[in-house]
Amino acid sequence: MTQSFRQIIDRWPSPDVLAERIGAKTETVRKWRQRNSIPAEWWKSIIGAARERDDNLTAHEMAEIAANSHEDAQ
Repeated sequence: MTQSFRQIIDRWPSPDVLAERIGAKTETVRKWRQRNSIPAEWWKSIIGAARERDDNLTAHEMAEIAANSHEDAQ
């Protein structure tokens, strides 16, 4: 199972490719990777882009990562 948002971003060949697929700026995706955080409002787009690649990324998986990230920050 994926352990971090960084690993989700790394499922694409580059942040540039992911950014293009979801309609985000490349710099935005690079910042998400640096912070190891993806805003929830982008999850649906990322999950859709993953499905187009036959990647079984789910909202549940992303929520688990977010919950674990929140616990680690405390």
